[in-house]
Amino acid sequence: MVEFPGNVLIIDDNVNLPLKYSDLEQVPDTGYNKTDYRFYKDVLKYFDDNGIPVIKMDYTTDYPRMINNIKNYQNVRLFILDLDLNGTGQIDSDLINLIIQTALEQFGYFFLLISSNHLQIWGDQIKEIVINDNKKSAHLITNLSEGCDKILAEENYIESLISKCYSINLISKFEYSLNKSRDIAFGDFIEFDNTTWQKLVSTIQCGNKNLGNHDLTNIFINNIKQYLLDVEYSDPGNDTDLNPETLKKIFHRVNYSDNINGILEKQLVWTGNFYKTNLKDPGLQYGLIITPECDIANNKHIVFKVLFGFEINDNTFSTYRKNDDFKTIPLLAKRTSSNGKFKSRGEINSFKKLDNSVSSLYSLPFIGENSENIVLDFRFSSYRTELVIKKWKLISRINSPMIIDIIDKYSNLFNRKGLINFPINDLKLLD
Repeated sequence: MVEFPGNVLIIDDNVNLPLKYSDLEQVPDTGYNKTDYRFYKDVLKYFDDNGIPVIKMDYTTDYPRMINNIKNYQNVRLFILDLDLNGTGQIDSDLINLIIQTALEQFGYFFLLISSNHLQIWGDQIKEIVINDNKKSAHLITNLSEGCDKILAEENYIESLISKCYSINLISKFEYSLNKSRDIAFGDFIEFDNTTWQKLVSTIQCGNKNLGNHDLTNIFINNIKQYLLDVEYSDPGNDTDLNPETLKKIFHRVNYSDNINGILEKQLVWTGNFYKTNLKDPGLQYGLIITPECDIANNKHIVFKVLFGFEINDNTFSTYRKNDDFKTIPLLAKRTSSNGKFKSRGEINSFKKLDNSVSSLYSLPFIGENSENIVLDFRFSSYRTELVIKKWKLISRINSPMIIDIIDKYSNLFNRKGLINFPINDLKLLD
């Protein structure tokens, strides 16, 4: 069985030929009907034999209906698209572009298989139009789109698509396992004669509905995780090629939840909320809420503890020599100094070097308003009211375990964990 991670969407006016005619001899010998019949009979049987759900659209002249229905579908991972949608041999490149753009916005990524007898038009004209109009997804169209001669389609085409590159194989494995987990994760929790869930939800949401919704989501996610513990991913091999932009996207998505369309603003001021402040001091450009979640949940947040930081840019980290006059030394170099001595630019010009330079600094890669690198300084913190914080621009929320790491290091640095403060710091280690 093929471990295919989602659904197949086919848009072709001839996709239902195998349903209309029981054998090839019945198919009208017009245009490419017989070729289409062979192709879809084999392909649809392959999908059916491997349990891969297929969505078929043959109403290709009803453009509004097509676009609207694409927006209603989910989890499409293979998109088979004909170019000649009206059956006249005339290709509407603007419509094809709109269909692909709508699908990209809805499904995120998919294999685009141009199943058409007009492949040259796709390669010579339409593909470039689609790429130019979808800059954000241009790499997907470039690398995950192919033309397929309907006569030459092979049975193992799906396997070859999934094996196309390691990242596709990896993500497909996870998505397939996730879909499988969702099928079996919640059977034991459905009830018809009791009100356990009503009681649980009312208890969780008591005091704050937004917080309760967050906890409910964690309950469901943790339940699914139980069935993902035994997933084994393929060996990555020895390829060490690294795309910095892809790495940035992965790091950002794992560690930060962005305030897309103001989604975080609808919730409580919460632990990990990261803001761009309105303060004039260049060292206080950004603020992070580090008030513990338990205090916020128990309404012990008349004021919030805010940890401040600043952006690493040409002003805060301009070129300098460590023996320059103090006034010309950039902000980052000043914050990494010790005993009045400044480090050279090369000594702190990496995330590892910066974090190891002094214990009071903590770097936040790619988190700024435009994915800039930010550095927090544990020595600069204060309390702010919710009224003041609401005037700042909420950018994102730092996820666990990073926010826990930040709070722990801050607490350890300033002895915030309730340890008894004995005057032993100056005692000798050995007499």
